[in-house]
Amino acid sequence: PRKTRFGSAGITVGSWGKKHLTADLNQPLNADGSVRARFVVSGDDSDSFRDRERSKSVGALASFAADLTSATTVGLGVQYERRRLDGATWGTNVPIWFADGTPTNFRRSLSAAANWSYSERATKTVFGSLDHRFNSDWSTRLTASFARGTTDSHLAVAKSNSGGSMGFWNQDGT
Repeated sequence: PRKTRFGSAGITVGSWGKKHLTADLNQPLNADGSVRARFVVSGDDSDSFRDRERSKSVGALASFAADLTSATTVGLGVQYERRRLDGATWGTNVPIWFADGTPTNFRRSLSAAANWSYSERATKTVFGSLDHRFNSDWSTRLTASFARGTTDSHLAVAKSNSGGSMGFWNQDGT
């Protein structure tokens, strides 16, 4: 957080239905700004060029700072993030040629992921800091944070390997 008031908001739109929203507000909590707060929220929602792939995420941050003296500042904050990815390919891409070297000509959007494949991750973080400025040349900072998260994933992809680990399909689908 800074000692002056400011705020911003943004909207981004893009290909495959991408939408991103952000709001950021910095607010002094007393007249001289020695106690201040900053709040940030954001969210994303987007499809993908791959069939059945969709990403949604949200994030929020609340951060506070207080000047204990003219040389010492303490900070404290909390952050939350959540992301869900539906239809993820989990690193398996559709090959551009068959095992015999013939081009596949699959459409770009073809996905090897199962319809029910997804991953959801959430993280909560608490953080703090103590800053002290000894003079214009020397300062010290002590920081600490604690994060706890959860993950829930249901994964599946269709992939076949032939010729070692090349991962190419035969033209007959084997």
